[in-house]
Amino acid sequence: MGTGLNAQLGLAIEATAGTYDAVDHFYEFTAESLGYQWTPQWTRGLRPSQTSPGSFVPGVHNVSGQLNFELAAEQALLWQWAMGEVATSGAGPYTHTCTPNASLPTCSIQKGVPGTATLAYTYVGCKVNSWSLSAQANEIP
Repeated sequence: MGTGLNAQLGLAIEATAGTYDAVDHFYEFTAESLGYQWTPQWTRGLRPSQTSPGSFVPGVHNVSGQLNFELAAEQALLWQWAMGEVATSGAGPYTHTCTPNASLPTCSIQKGVPGTATLAYTYVGCKVNSWSLSAQANEIP
């Protein structure tokens, strides 16, 4: 029986968009719904001795879903991924200055899903489509 004790979520900003970079930052998260989908494209070629025409080739690939985190000081990479540029200064407490950038970086994401063994799912070329930040007084956001 799986529990959340072995769950993990790691990411790395890709040096080249759409090319896997080994995940090197791991974050605590409260929820995630990442999933991979692809739509097959059916060929129209006829083949001998087949009752149905054609075969399929991989078509459009899509990764979508939501990641939820509690706000923490160690999340500068998440801000870079969501906004484009982050400059960090100081020495505890740190100051992170975010500058929105029209050209957002892509990211490799790996999630570990617990079960009888932890299964690693890796997604490449991910971009932030939208994000939000919310907080309540006297609570961990």
